[in-house]
Amino acid sequence: MDRWQIGDVRITRVVEMEVTGGTRFILPDATRDACLPIQWLAPHFMDDQGNLIMSIHALVVDTG
Repeated sequence: MDRWQIGDVRITRVVEMEVTGGTRFILPDATRDACLPIQWLAPHFMDDQGNLIMSIHALVVDTG
């Protein structure tokens, strides 16, 4: 779970689902061969095989 504090507001990311690969319907040009050279994607957005990691999540905003 990720948390950020901005002033008096706390934001918490709650992951509902995380999937690897199968992104052709959203990013058809993001093939493994295209993604592997983009080193900053790993490890948070791409696995070792070049599959993109996609997250469906909610953000909880606590204003006090």
